[in-house]
Amino acid sequence: MAGPDTPILEIYVQPGESHLGVAACRLAHRAWLLRGITFFVPRLGIGAICHPMMPSCPPAQRTGMNVSAARRYVDFAIHDIASRLDSLGAVRGEVLVKLLAQTMF
Repeated sequence: MAGPDTPILEIYVQPGESHLGVAACRLAHRAWLLRGITFFVPRLGIGAICHPMMPSCPPAQRTGMNVSAARRYVDFAIHDIASRLDSLGAVRGEVLVKLLAQTMF
């Protein structure tokens, strides 16, 4: 765990990206990009954030798409992070998930 004088790495997630933090870090997105999904597992002290831009990956594009391109889609990004949390020992029921939604007036 980082001490009081240890700088904490800040990771900014851009549209279409996701990141999972297993060490002391601050996961964030730009203030004007108010859409995203955050995941936190208190017992393990790990968290993730994703900023997908489109709801679901078209079936015709799924074959051969690389992971970084697929993270632009909500369905892939959630499944990818859930699988990665599973592999780190998280239990689905303990994962705190928050949806960050932009409000348009």
